[in-house]
Amino acid sequence: MSRTTDCAPRHAAAVVAQLPASANIFYGVNPTAGPAREGGGRGTEADINRLAALIADLDVKPGGCASLDVAKAIDGDLTAIMGVTDRRGTQ
Repeated sequence: MSRTTDCAPRHAAAVVAQLPASANIFYGVNPTAGPAREGGGRGTEADINRLAALIADLDVKPGGCASLDVAKAIDGDLTAIMGVTDRRGTQ
């Protein structure tokens, strides 16, 4: 069963505590349009109010990145697009 809950950050711990231990939990960190809702389905990019963070799940697997080098190249491209410096001090 797939279920989506959109809540204020201060309520997140209580929402997660109510889930079964076997739950596969994903969360977003970017503020979304309200109101808080439960069972409303996944949000879309149109629901995001502001980009607080860019999270990229770059899996090396069939159907994902073909190799670690591909994942690193994507990371480098995203770093350049965002105009930020990575932890090594390079752009």
